Amino acid sequence: MELLHLWIEKYRNIKKQSYNFSSKYLFHIKETGKYAFEIDIAENEDHVENFFENERIKNITGIIGQNGSGKTSLLDFIKENLTNGSKGASSEFIMIINRETIDNTGTTVPGYSIFAPVHFHVTISQRTPKHLHSLFGIDYFSLESYPLLKTLPLNDLFENSYCIFYSNIFEGKHEISNEGLLNISTNYFVAEDLADSGYESHKDFRRPLNFHERELMRNMGFIAAKDKFEGLPFKLPEEIEIAFYREDRDIVLTNIENFDSGFTNELERVFKSRDSENSLTFRDSFYFYMFYNAIRQQFEFQSANSEAHARINEIFKEADQESIAYGIPEKITAFFDLTYRYPNTLLNFRATLFLPLIEVFERFLADKLIVPGDSNETAVLKVDHDEENFKLFLGIYMDSCGPTDFLNFKWKNLSSGQQSILTMLSRFHKISPSQTGSRDNLLILIDEGDVYFHPEWQRKLINILINFLPQVYSGKNIQLILTSNSPFIASDLPKQNLIFIDHNSNVLPKLNNREKTFASNIHSLLADGFFMSEGVMGEFAKRKIVKLIKRIEKGNDRDPAGLLKEIDVIGEPLLADRLKKMFDEKYGFQRDENIEARIQRLQLQLLEAEEIKRRQNEGR
Repeated sequence: MELLHLWIEKYRNIKKQSYNFSSKYLFHIKETGKYAFEIDIAENEDHVENFFENERIKNITGIIGQNGSGKTSLLDFIKENLTNGSKGASSEFIMIINRETIDNTGTTVPGYSIFAPVHFHVTISQRTPKHLHSLFGIDYFSLESYPLLKTLPLNDLFENSYCIFYSNIFEGKHEISNEGLLNISTNYFVAEDLADSGYESHKDFRRPLNFHERELMRNMGFIAAKDKFEGLPFKLPEEIEIAFYREDRDIVLTNIENFDSGFTNELERVFKSRDSENSLTFRDSFYFYMFYNAIRQQFEFQSANSEAHARINEIFKEADQESIAYGIPEKITAFFDLTYRYPNTLLNFRATLFLPLIEVFERFLADKLIVPGDSNETAVLKVDHDEENFKLFLGIYMDSCGPTDFLNFKWKNLSSGQQSILTMLSRFHKISPSQTGSRDNLLILIDEGDVYFHPEWQRKLINILINFLPQVYSGKNIQLILTSNSPFIASDLPKQNLIFIDHNSNVLPKLNNREKTFASNIHSLLADGFFMSEGVMGEFAKRKIVKLIKRIEKGNDRDPAGLLKEIDVIGEPLLADRLKKMFDEKYGFQRDENIEARIQRLQLQLLEAEEIKRRQNEGR
């Protein structure tokens, strides 16, 4: 199934708008009366079969528009109304889809359907060629929820299709998922990972629980399977940097000052002494921060419990009596052992969970899977594409640390743009093929997937998706709809594969005065009024130029040499030359201090002109 066209009566800021997702056919829906519509259908002369050079990529549509134009609303409408498992149509709309089937001989049989609410009257215009008129049938559906649908269960249309939604934007928005919608957006995963942690009701969390670590696990799942894929855009990382959250130490040192015991006094002395801190190993620091994490949670989550507080004081005193005269890791391990005598404390609960982490940590150190760095507070976890070892360590850590972290994990030598690409590829890989199952068709929605990308990665995005998606979803028919603010998307897609939306949520017939977009010069597209309605110059630069012009026009500036120096900073040659001419007309040679600067400038311009002439002569 392929979504070809969608007309929406009203949804959020969308009102009576048509969206053409087909590059093969052109549809025009005209409202001829109340609930009466006429549809023109024509073949697109510019359509190129298998343009994306992979028969599994059925089509790609780029939705380009400014923030607030309704791009995300359009994707939300599709998620809420056009997926198997949704409650049914919640808004009035007309949908045109390709329902082609394969007969017993393996031949593809085309079948196109127009769907509208049962109270609509829809006709195909007489202007539509006869051979197209006969291809498109009209069906009607009810707007009631699924159990009450009598005319056409919309769910049945999508039972052989999955919709996959990806977005890396985090804004706290509620995201849905259902039987036919696989949601791999950041908003959805943050909520899901928080719920899975079991701590979602606590109000004091400073960051989404477990999300970062689970994202790393999703990354690792993809990295471990990297040999299955060709043409990956960069070398995937093999090491993870480990560092500590120092705030734990500062909070705990403040709290344990209230306990007068030799054990706590020694901890204060060791970590407050610069000489002692410099002599610590990464192993020492690991145990310290693990201890701090356990103590911190005791103070934060049972601080009002005076009985528990008294028990902690007793544990500290027992640590003094035990005369723990070992190294730092041994002292803290022995301290955790003491907590078993006080089972009703959160500290004992946390210590119980930390013991498996200690065991794995010591084994990884011995096997050189964890290698300390130059500082006693950093190390490297060598994953070497060994997914099981990686998940073992990270999984035990997540189970043990509770609602506050003491370790921070980050892929080594990975830029933020590469991390964004890795995140996107990892999430798509996470749901394949286990969740897509036997369904043949995938409608993939990507909402501003390039939002954190460097321009170079924006330029490569379409190519990455065309290369990667058919590999990760082998054998599936893929339709891709993605939103963007970037001209790079417009440069990688033909005009019939683009939908431009203005700031009023209106669909534009084409990009301003531009017949073709594919392979267009990025700078030319950027200069188009659609992308940059107020020009391509930065707002501060624009304001600065206006001030320079006013200063030149007055002709009595107190610092003409400084004025000229500011003009020389301008990088646009035509604009700079124009301002210099204005400057010369006003000031000329009236001020001796400008003569030398003017001579140097003219000499430089002469040299530049001679160099241009030389290159032109060489090119003949």
